Amino acid sequence: MGNSQPTPPPPSPPLLGKPWREISCRDRDKDLQYVKNYQPHNDDVSRLRVLLYGQVGSGKSSFVTSVASVLQGRNIHELSFTKTYKTHKIPKEGRGNFYPFVFTDIMGLEEGDGRGISVEDIKLALKGHVNEGYKVQLST
Repeated sequence: MGNSQPTPPPPSPPLLGKPWREISCRDRDKDLQYVKNYQPHNDDVSRLRVLLYGQVGSGKSSFVTSVASVLQGRNIHELSFTKTYKTHKIPKEGRGNFYPFVFTDIMGLEEGDGRGISVEDIKLALKGHVNEGYKVQLST
């Protein structure tokens, strides 16, 4: 019986050696104003639709909440465990006025039968064939 000590694991490498993109905060107000004034260039398009999908817990709903908080100039507290197809419209200043883009949030991807959204539902959502409030079918 030796007196051996367990070998500690090697240190984890850094996620990124350098930033993948430099972001200047000096133009923050200019960039924010650009988003606030944005209008689609095609008159046939009333709003841009952005579908958010990814693994369960990857921050899809948190991203929408963060964007809404920045655009509204206040903290929005909306915790969500998305189980349905849900479109988020972000109110602009003034009653009944919304930004010309919406974020659609769906249940996350997850490994294993009967867990997470199915690939077929994602395909239908990308084609615009899913109604608001649709309860997603679990993958099989």
